[in-house]
Amino acid sequence: TLRPRFPSGPRNAWSRDSAFRVRRRSGQTTEPIALTAIIRLIEQDALERDDEVSIDGGTWRPAPEVTAMLQGEAPALGAGARPDFQGRFTQVDFPRLLYRYAITRATGRMRLIDGARQKEIFWRTGRPEYVTSTQKHELLGEYLVARRYLTRTQLNQVLGMLADFDGRLGDTLLHLKLISAADLFSVLGSHVKEKLLDLFSWSGGDYAFFGGEHTSTQIVPLELGAWPLINEGVVRQMPLAVLQQHFEPWYFRPVLRKRHRLLEAAQLDLTPRQLQIWNAVTHGPALDRQLGRLLAIPGVREADIYQVLFLMERLDFMGFE
Repeated sequence: TLRPRFPSGPRNAWSRDSAFRVRRRSGQTTEPIALTAIIRLIEQDALERDDEVSIDGGTWRPAPEVTAMLQGEAPALGAGARPDFQGRFTQVDFPRLLYRYAITRATGRMRLIDGARQKEIFWRTGRPEYVTSTQKHELLGEYLVARRYLTRTQLNQVLGMLADFDGRLGDTLLHLKLISAADLFSVLGSHVKEKLLDLFSWSGGDYAFFGGEHTSTQIVPLELGAWPLINEGVVRQMPLAVLQQHFEPWYFRPVLRKRHRLLEAAQLDLTPRQLQIWNAVTHGPALDRQLGRLLAIPGVREADIYQVLFLMERLDFMGFE
């Protein structure tokens, strides 16, 4: 998400109160829009290279120049603020990272960076409620096209009208009657969920947490809490080889089932098969002995077993002596 640092002098000639107008290649010109709206247009990739932008009634500038100016004043994802916590994470660390912030009922913004990929998770009292992404294929418009809610032609039409609706894609879609309100509500929730679940596939990256920060975007909060999301992320995104490698140091160590003080297994939304596997894990025998017995359960795959073991170990339901 763009987070501009407001200039103190005339060098860039804009402020938090500036009004922006967009002139399309066709000659069509929008009404004045606020800074937040022009930022939304940039984030939705809705400014074309041939568009022009006027700031506070000034000279028309090429849209790429204005985009670079706003981004240059504050690099993406909250530059300037000092995080409360920061560090590196690997793929097997990520579920544990989410667990820590959920179990402590954290509120704030979590920034995650892996090379050119950048995302933010906004937390409210331990629930991840909104996710932003810099990846073009994860923009809402691209998501709608990929899932056949819109054609590419319809998306281009919508993007061309965004400035007339303060940069709000959802409002533009509803105005053009391209999607129903019910479908839009459903899509917004699933879109945020998919952006979060994609993080489980990252091999690693850097994270920073900024306590107390909230998103200023109008959102549809995620309905699922952190625990079912972690379960689904592990199952859908983490390869068996990664899970097996995680347990290599403990193959011959006794398994310890733990009584969790703050969380119940029922809160994880375990499937009947997952629950069957977890109930068959016993306290005491070494992991290698337990694996052989678990593999003998009818209909259970090796991947099912490792997913359950990994989930319960990462969430402190299980450990090793």
